[in-house]
Amino acid sequence: LFILGILKQQDAHGYEIKKKLQEWGVENWANLNWSSVYHALRRMEQEGLIEKQKIVDNRGRPAKDVYSILEKGEQEFYHLLRKTCVKVTVEKNPIYIALMYLHELPNEEKVSLLRRRLETLQSIQKQVQQKKKDMEANSGRHDEVLFALNRDVSQRKADIEWTKTLIEHY
Repeated sequence: LFILGILKQQDAHGYEIKKKLQEWGVENWANLNWSSVYHALRRMEQEGLIEKQKIVDNRGRPAKDVYSILEKGEQEFYHLLRKTCVKVTVEKNPIYIALMYLHELPNEEKVSLLRRRLETLQSIQKQVQQKKKDMEANSGRHDEVLFALNRDVSQRKADIEWTKTLIEHY
């Protein structure tokens, strides 16, 4: 959906798509990362959703594969968009399983491990908040991306508070 959406807006090569992925912080809230972009592009090309054209750079650089969305790709984009809008997922967080057996560890170790978890959550939170701040400073950005980042920050805030409560419990 992300890649088709980018290509619906404009033709792009893989690196441009990867930059957009990073700029928007998509890897924080979607199952898409840098390494999967080129694989996804090849798969979508094989499925007839997009097409590739070689664009030669007149400054002596190697040709780049620039992708365009095809009509079938636009149909798939709208299908995925509608399907994803109504899809609700339940988080499957491994901490829930660990929580069931936390009583097996000494209190000191429990607290130490939970503090490490808390530090990691807080570090990620700072990174996402900075990304959000950077996007807000740049005009012309999509409000929808900011909504996604806001949701991500809100969920992590709840996880931070939950972890703090768990630490206090022990």
